[in-house]
Formats: sequence, structure tokens, C-alpha cells
Amino acid sequence: MRAVELLASTPRSRILLCAIGSEEQPIIVKALKLTDEATAVRAAREISIAAQAMPFTVASSGWFCSGPEVYMTLEFQPGGDVDLLIDREGALSPQAARFYTGCAALALEVLHEQSIVHRDVKPDNLCIGHDGYAKVADLGYARTLAAGERAATLVGTPEYLAPEVFLGEGSDARSDMWSLGTSLYVMLLASHPYGGSSPQELYHRVLNEPLFFPSNHFTFSEPAKALLSACISRDAAIRPTAAGVWELDFFAKALPPTMTVPALDKESLLKKMVTPPFVPRLGGPFDTRYFAKVDGSDSDVDENELEEGEAGGSGCGNQKARLRYIAVEQPGGDTVGAASSTGPAIEAARLEAALRLAKGAADPSRYSQAPCNAADLIRSPGQF
Repeated sequence: MRAVELLASTPRSRILLCAIGSEEQPIIVKALKLTDEATAVRAAREISIAAQAMPFTVASSGWFCSGPEVYMTLEFQPGGDVDLLIDREGALSPQAARFYTGCAALALEVLHEQSIVHRDVKPDNLCIGHDGYAKVADLGYARTLAAGERAATLVGTPEYLAPEVFLGEGSDARSDMWSLGTSLYVMLLASHPYGGSSPQELYHRVLNEPLFFPSNHFTFSEPAKALLSACISRDAAIRPTAAGVWELDFFAKALPPTMTVPALDKESLLKKMVTPPFVPRLGGPFDTRYFAKVDGSDSDVDENELEEGEAGGSGCGNQKARLRYIAVEQPGGDTVGAASSTGPAIEAARLEAALRLAKGAADPSRYSQAPCNAADLIRSPGQF
């Protein structure tokens, strides 16, 4: 395996594009630093869920440990992510936004059927493949829940968190649907439905302010507003399921006001019979033109944190900094949080070290495709 390019880096993780095999096929290697047992538990969850190769979800082909790090291989999505697409193109057309929302809904439907909650659904984590179809990435915060269970820890990107998560009531599949609706809103307007300069301002708006729709009948048609109002509802009980969104007019009928864009059929999308709104034009298998570049001076600041207090990353190379919220679950179950702004710049030495590690550590013959648990990642007591 040969390291080609560092796509994203945080103090705790790195996303590298690598070449594998004699034909040098592109593959992503995600390196996670194990600092304690909690980070090992989180890494084991991500590895085990990603290994299931579910439809419209970025899959992992294996993992192994090397010293204090665990390496995962992930399929390469060369089109970047939907958030970067919005950065380049501005707000998406209703047809394009519906397409990417549909891809995400298909992924969430399978995850939720298996009692898995993603907990970080957002355009940044919708990665675009060479065929233009999007897959849900970054299962670092995903949890498998027992019947009736809710994930109690405050995790995720603040602008996409459901109100019940802010209120400490926990998250479940319906919380993912709030995040899906928020993602659709961002695709349509290139702006969040709720925002703020501090966590407190954001919480207040999410919990108290009505959902605002600009008077643009093309972008925010009645079917679009109906779907958004259902998903971004403070009453989680009335939010649609991932399978149920297809029954709403936004998907089930032609898009107004022109009515020339036909309904988006679930089965056609699942079989990839729908023409994507954007197909990446690539100059080769390792073309990363649709990714934000890591130049050694800017960090991929993680905005998601987290029950283990560890940085993550979407795996799509997005370098945009946002409001950061770090949450740490205490032994008694309480969550303590603190706001933070953009982190320090990456030193050039970190970039060099990341590439050096990938060159020597990622031997494909060592990869395990078996399920993983934290014990597999812990070499001996006191290693961390």
C-alpha cells in the first residue's frame, strides 16, 4: 500500500488516500488514535458497523492495529461531499436536494432497521461516488440500540442536533430524521434553519423559534415545506421514518411550480436508475479536485465532539470550521460541555508523519474483516 495524499487530519484521526495492490487501486485509510479504553470502544463500534456493507453507506473492507492506532480501509468516494458541492455551487436545486436526501434516507432506513442510529447526519457526511450517487459516511458516532433504548450522550454537530438531544433526553432514529430535514434545508438554502454564535444562542433558537421559510415558491414549495416541517418538528413522534419520507409529496409527486420534474421513485434510486444531478469529472483514479486541500497549515477542525472527547472527521476531506461542541459523558451519566472555536493549525511535521505511517503500517495482508470489539484493540494493560 502506498500513501498518495492526506485528505483530512485532526489531533486524533487522519484520512489518507492510498494506492493498494499491484494495480494500485484507490482506497481510503482512516487512522484513529487510541488514547484510552473509551476511544477503543468507539473505534470498535465504527469498525463493526462499517464492515456490514449496507446500501448507500460508505463501507469498510477491514482493519488492523499498529501500535497506538487502529487503521480502517474505506471505499473512496472521489466526488467529495455534498457540503463541498454547496460551497462550490451555492444552494442546490430542489431536484438535486431531493436526490441527495433520498440517498441519505435509503441509508438511514437500513441503519434504523438494524437498530443503528447514526447521530451525525449532515451534508458533510454525504460523500459522492464516481457515479454521482451519495453515500452516508462517518459511523464514528453510530450506536446500536436495544428496543426502546436512547443514546444518552450529547454528540454530533450542533447545527444539526435535534432538540431532545440538547435537552438531555437522548437520541434515537427520530433524532436522525431531524438531522436529515436540517440537511435538506441547508441544501435548498445554503444556510442552517437555526444558528448562533454560541451554543446557548443556538439552543435557544432550536427550542423556541419557528421554522423560517423564505418566500421562494420554487425552492420552498408546499411539498418541500411539508417535509421540512415534519422532519424539523420539536415533537419527535410526528417526524416521518426514513422509510416513510417516500410517501410524502416531496418525493411521491412531481416538483412544483413547473411540475416538469417527475416524482423520485425509491426503487429506481435504490437500483441506481436515476440520473444524478452531478457526476464528478475525474482525471484519474487518484483525482482529488473535489476535496478541500490539507496544506499543512490548516486543521480539519472537528465540530462533532463527543462522548470520548476525541476528534473525528467525515472521511471526505472537508476542512470547513464550524461551531465546535465538546461533550464528555461522566460516570454518573451527566454530560458536561464547552464551546470552542477553531483549533490550532496543523504543523508540517504532522502531515509528514501521517504519510510516513501510512507507507509502512498498512499491509493489506494484515487486515481483519471480522467484527471488532474494544478488547481486540487493547494490546495490554497500561498501553494507553
